Amino acid sequence: MIKEHLGFIILVLFLSLVVIVLLRQSKSAKYNERISKYTVNNERSKKISLGDYISLMYHRFRKMIVKSLKGSIYFKRRMVRYERFAFLDSPINIIATKFCLSILFGLLYTISAIYKNNFDIMVLLLMMVVGYFIYNIYLLYSENKRNKLIENDLLKAIIIMNNAFKSGYNITQAIMFVSKDLTGPISAEFEKIGNDLNYGLEIKDVFDRFYERVHLDDVKYITSSLSLLNLTGGNLVGVFNNIEKSFTNKKRLKDELNAMTSSSRLVFYILLVMPVVIISILLVLSPTYFSPLFKNPLGILLCFVALILYIVYVIIIRKILKVDA
Repeated sequence: MIKEHLGFIILVLFLSLVVIVLLRQSKSAKYNERISKYTVNNERSKKISLGDYISLMYHRFRKMIVKSLKGSIYFKRRMVRYERFAFLDSPINIIATKFCLSILFGLLYTISAIYKNNFDIMVLLLMMVVGYFIYNIYLLYSENKRNKLIENDLLKAIIIMNNAFKSGYNITQAIMFVSKDLTGPISAEFEKIGNDLNYGLEIKDVFDRFYERVHLDDVKYITSSLSLLNLTGGNLVGVFNNIEKSFTNKKRLKDELNAMTSSSRLVFYILLVMPVVIISILLVLSPTYFSPLFKNPLGILLCFVALILYIVYVIIIRKILKVDA
């Protein structure tokens, strides 16, 4: 029994090790910087741990892939698609990471298949393709999380800028106040905006570049307002006063709508998770419970119809509960 599932056990252990190494890699630098001033360096502390050694080997391997990709015209074109994720890493490093994951998934499947003696080249290629594209989920999740943080803090940034204008400061100083007073992604974005202004770009072009990086409707509204200001002329303070009022009313309306739909969203999430929980419990209690469905063409059809209905339910309810303030 153990021998049959040995490949799966090795797969789980290896994935756990990779996750631990990645978490250690992201936090070890901060921890080392934090405690280095309270410790005394010695020869023993200079020894590389297993996690650091695996991380070092991974970075060396990724560096080799980066060198090979730099000479490819095809991947130079592909890098344009990943420029929107430059806040995480450079586009070429992102593509190299995708290749590393593809090789890792292929290696894990090969190890598992050797122990189970059921190696299939098509499954290997499928696992490598899955490994290559699965990193996109993390990229999209990180981008969505970052954009939400920027959207939540954008009103604070507009208020700080508007108060700076009323106090007699110019646009560059107002943007500098935002980058210093706020934290998180919006601080980094306004620092980029300040650098663009220092290089001589107009304020409309600067916020236009900001919109290209984040693709938020609120930023598009600011860009449109500044474009009208350039075409018709007007007072910058008055424009930002109107932007602040608009954003304040929008946020108040959005908060009210979220409060009104909170109970409905809770029911939606419960109904969303319930089928998965019930199926998991049935599989634990009786692993062969659903076997008759997959041995009969009608059962397979019913499973397919149930999956389609579940997906349609999720899409329709999400659109109903979506708040567009």
